Amino acid sequence: MRIGALLVAALLTLGACADDSGDASDDAKEPAGSPSASASPSASPSADEPEPLPTGKDDLEVQASSHLSPDLFAPELRLDLQFSGLVGWTSVHRGADGFDLGLPGPDADAPLVAIAFLAPAEATAAEALAAVRDAATAAGAQVKHVSGPFDELGATAGVDLTGGEGQVVASRDAGIALDAVPGGRLQVFATDEGGSPLLIAVFAPDAKQWPQVKDVAERLSGALSFV
Repeated sequence: MRIGALLVAALLTLGACADDSGDASDDAKEPAGSPSASASPSASPSADEPEPLPTGKDDLEVQASSHLSPDLFAPELRLDLQFSGLVGWTSVHRGADGFDLGLPGPDADAPLVAIAFLAPAEATAAEALAAVRDAATAAGAQVKHVSGPFDELGATAGVDLTGGEGQVVASRDAGIALDAVPGGRLQVFATDEGGSPLLIAVFAPDAKQWPQVKDVAERLSGALSFV
């Protein structure tokens, strides 16, 4: 599933975070995510007995409780979303090679952020991050090194991409692919766990919303752990 221009057109039709450019997050507004009253499916396992997110490519409301990454995704993750302090999480793609979480924007007609967890085709996190850097350069994006908030997972090394156009990162089986887009901003972080590389991509279709997106990523980071 391609995340880029389509993501802007449809709420989280899927496709970070402290950077070294001095973006301020102190005045970041509260993300507009809130529980939806729609009839969409919902994932809400008990916090004491988390279950894997269901495999699928449909709109899923993800409750602010405890979940596991989809079956066969490696490295296995636990998501204690109640600790993020945010509600209104959604997901549109969940598979063995990647899954996503998202929150709606302030007007609820467009996504604020999509956060993708990817098992890359490369053998190591370093190789995967280098491939992202090369693809971003080829797509004409502005690329720089950043350190991010996902220190609980060891995913602090990353790249920051603004502008450009074209695919820059994909999961191992191409279940999820993210594009650089004009006016957007993407940060990708990498780590290895138990011999399995992991990429965490934080995508803002509107780069002007980055202070809020950065706040979301920082809150989510404390809700993630390896199993």
